[in-house]
Amino acid sequence: MSWSLPFSEPVLLPDGSELATLRRAYDHLNKFPKSEQDAEEWKAAAHCLIEAAEHAGSVAFARIGILRAMKQQRNVRLVAKCTDNLQRDNIPE
Repeated sequence: MSWSLPFSEPVLLPDGSELATLRRAYDHLNKFPKSEQDAEEWKAAAHCLIEAAEHAGSVAFARIGILRAMKQQRNVRLVAKCTDNLQRDNIPE
């Protein structure tokens, strides 16, 4: 197998760019802070990518793993933003 294997459909990122291969997806995962990489969804996605690239694992499972990790990341960031807004709004003057 190979890190250059493509996904059946590219994974679209919020900035409009795409993750079209296992390598690109793995590189994308590694750009995030360690705290985010330690999330179970990110660990599972990395595992699926490695399995697909190096051990003839399923490329489809790797794509699903990336999508789940990205959803988890969005949720964590949304909660953090909402928490910040609530704290800001409740500060007495």
